[in-house]
Amino acid sequence: MGKEVIFSKSTKIDKLPKYLIVQFVRFFWRKDSQKKAKILKSIKFPKMLDTYNFATDDLKRALDIHRHAEIVELPDADASNPHPPMEDPRGLAIRYRALIEKHPDSGNVSEWRDAAEKYEKIAEQLAAGEHVPDTSSPLSGKYELCAVLTHQGRVADGGHYMAWTKQSREKWAKFDDDKVSFVDESEIEKLSGGGDWHMVSCRQHNFNFYLQLTDSHCQAYICLYRLPQVGLTRESHNAKRLKA
Repeated sequence: MGKEVIFSKSTKIDKLPKYLIVQFVRFFWRKDSQKKAKILKSIKFPKMLDTYNFATDDLKRALDIHRHAEIVELPDADASNPHPPMEDPRGLAIRYRALIEKHPDSGNVSEWRDAAEKYEKIAEQLAAGEHVPDTSSPLSGKYELCAVLTHQGRVADGGHYMAWTKQSREKWAKFDDDKVSFVDESEIEKLSGGGDWHMVSCRQHNFNFYLQLTDSHCQAYICLYRLPQVGLTRESHNAKRLKA
C-alpha cells in the first residue's frame, strides 16, 4: 500500500468446551537484561467465569436459551419448603418448567422440556445413590473454577509448582509434591500474586535460587474451569419427585 495504516483485530468464540484452560503470561524475555523473567503482579481470577461477552452472536443465541432459566420468576413456595437452588438438579428442573409455563409459545420450549426432563432424571438417580456420568449444568457460558496451578519463586528457570483442586464448595486439596493437604476456599483467592514479599535469596551448589516462605505468595499460572456441576443439596435429599 505504500503507507502505514492502523487496524484492529478481534476474535470471538463460536463453540464452548466442557473444560476451559486459562494460562497467565507469567514469564517473558527482558531485552534490557537478555534474560527470562517472571511477572509477579497480582492477576485476579474469578471463581465463576462468564464467557458470554466473548461469544459470537450465533453462540449467544444458543446460550440465551439456558440463561433465561437463571432469571425466570418462580411460583410461590412454602416458607418451610423453599425452591432448591440452581446448583440442585431439582432447582434447575423447576426453573425450566416455569419457563415453559410462562412462555408456552416460545421456540425454545423443546429445549427447555428436554433440559427439565434431564435434570429431573439426574435428581432421581442421585437420590437413589446411582452413579451419574455427567452432572454438568446447562451450557450458559458460565464456568466454575476447579483447579489452579501455581508457581513459587521469582525466576523463570527455577521455583516450585503446586496444584490446587476443588473437592467441594468449601474445600480444596493442595498437592505439594507427595504432600497432600486440604484448605478452605478462601485460601485460593490469595493465589493471585502481587509481589515478592518473604522471598529470601539462597546460594547452593554455586547457583542462586529463590525460596518463598508462604503459600500465600504463590502466583497462579494456569486456571482450569469447567461447566458448573449440579448435585442434590441436603434439603432436597428427601424431597418428593417433581411432577412433569
